[in-house]
Amino acid sequence: MCGINGILLRSAITPAGLRRAINAMNGALAHRGPDGDGIWVDETSSAAFGHRRLSIIDLSAAAAQPMQTDDGSVVMVFNGEIYNFSVLRSELRQKGYRFRSRGDSEVALNAFHCWGTAAFSRLNGMFAMGLLDRRNQKVVLVRDRLGIKPLHYLVDHKGLYFSSEIKAINAAGMAEIEPSFDRLHEFLYFGNTLGEATLFKGVKRLLPGHFLEIDLHSLAVADHCYWSASDIAERSVSQREAVASVRTLVELAIKRQLVSDVPVGVFLSGGIDSTSVVAFASRHYPGKLRTYTVGFDYVGDRDEVTKARDVAARFGTEHHELQVTLTDAMELIHRLITAHDMPFSDAANLPLYQLCKALGGETKVVLQGDGGDELFGGYNRYQLMSAWALRSLAPLASLINDLMLPRSAETYARRRILGALRQAEAAARRAPLLTVKNPADDPLSVLHPDLRAKIACSDPFRRYREVAARLKDRDPVQMMLLADLQIILPDIFLEKVDRSTMAQSVEVRVPYLDHELVDYVISLPSRLKVSWRHKKMLLRKALRGVVQDEILDGPKVGFGVPVSAWMRGRLADHLLDGAGGGRAIGLFDRPALVKLVLEHRGRRRDHGFMLWKCLQLLLWFEHAGSLRAEFDKRQLVLT
Repeated sequence: MCGINGILLRSAITPAGLRRAINAMNGALAHRGPDGDGIWVDETSSAAFGHRRLSIIDLSAAAAQPMQTDDGSVVMVFNGEIYNFSVLRSELRQKGYRFRSRGDSEVALNAFHCWGTAAFSRLNGMFAMGLLDRRNQKVVLVRDRLGIKPLHYLVDHKGLYFSSEIKAINAAGMAEIEPSFDRLHEFLYFGNTLGEATLFKGVKRLLPGHFLEIDLHSLAVADHCYWSASDIAERSVSQREAVASVRTLVELAIKRQLVSDVPVGVFLSGGIDSTSVVAFASRHYPGKLRTYTVGFDYVGDRDEVTKARDVAARFGTEHHELQVTLTDAMELIHRLITAHDMPFSDAANLPLYQLCKALGGETKVVLQGDGGDELFGGYNRYQLMSAWALRSLAPLASLINDLMLPRSAETYARRRILGALRQAEAAARRAPLLTVKNPADDPLSVLHPDLRAKIACSDPFRRYREVAARLKDRDPVQMMLLADLQIILPDIFLEKVDRSTMAQSVEVRVPYLDHELVDYVISLPSRLKVSWRHKKMLLRKALRGVVQDEILDGPKVGFGVPVSAWMRGRLADHLLDGAGGGRAIGLFDRPALVKLVLEHRGRRRDHGFMLWKCLQLLLWFEHAGSLRAEFDKRQLVLT
């Protein structure tokens, strides 16, 4: 696991200037790779690649990057892990390729040299790569199928810049990184931007399952999709066959992802997904498997620690229980704004960051159960969509709800859900189920009137409409599952995992997103995965006998960070103080914020998540201003 950077300029620059820029980019990603720092510079083409290394497979200098093929025709920087690299290396050796290292990075390099962009579909893993292909005079950027590993890029009048994180593009001192409010409407609904969009002008995220080809001379960009969940056809299969296949594929995925030259651990929450990872990993890990469970003083009373202790005892792991106390929420929030580079509102990043910090460098690689809910239907919204035949009752139920129930937080939640279910358009039906905002309560109301007017016509459901257009032939449950795999999973949950863990130099692997498992489960009819009565129906059947019944049949649990409670206290005061002056003038409608805070503190409405998003936006806007100041001081003179 690493951090990657690259520069390709339209005009010449002094060799010293180019080296200084790529070294500055590497410095900004030191947390992603404390074990190595490498650069490659081609002064004739004003191109440079940089790499920060977190050594996991082949710890020797032979696996250092940037890396070149024997003939020098391809240069690569790679971030991630390829789990089928041994099979691919054997195939490439038969074709005459030689290997200097034992790692997976050189396999990815030679695979591209041999098969070109067709190699990407052969890779089983999580990855982001930058490749300079002298044979075809192109730079190629690629990201794994599900978007587990990040890759950002910017093309402007000076050149192309790419990196694992936006902060490194700014650190080069060449590209003007400025805030953009084009997708602010989307952020206020979902707590992050979706798809390619960021809140920085011109900076884009490469979409999962896509690769870019950039012409070395014109810098023209061609975007290609090599994998999409929408393209996988549904198959006819019996439940018995599906259960057996899922059990086999889950075990194979976990076994594959144990490959490492450093110790491997598992984050064990006591839920279905992480328990299954421990169950299968304990069968195949050659040493003593380490498991980690954490108790936080701010996530409420749960019996996760006790459950995890029982699971660890059952499977004989080397178990560690960590206790984390929050002493300064604002300090931690600031750190995570820096880690994400953008306002990010899934507060589960706080305990995940603290958990990785508590490891203290003891374990570099951990497995966890992300992806199981989106793949197998672990959320209530899938059950709601499976009850699609009841949609004609939604208007009546909504009317009764308005007339007879008290105005409580639960009432507003029911109104939002019922209102979404009766929408005729698929995107408008699904998107509101993923936000606590009711479209009738315009989230733009918190913004300054001038800013509100500029973005009032923007479409917060734009990404959902793009994905829905490719899913029009799927049933409602399948549409929701596939939309989540392509939107909420990469853009929020996997981004949370990557930034929170890599900020502490910890690699997290997600075996439930093994592409062979994913491809198979996507192809199954939704009736096998979810019913209106049961979530994760297929996975529970597949794990019966592997995971104890009390785990399989118990309630779903998660990191319940008390954002609503926090936003009744000092954090709300900080928001109101910041919204009234400094750089934030023109960002918020302060009277509107005051109204939300008063309603929230008086418990008349639960505006906790909205106020939390506003706080994240405020702190990011202040942080973005400091980024601009750094750019102004560091900007290099191109010669």
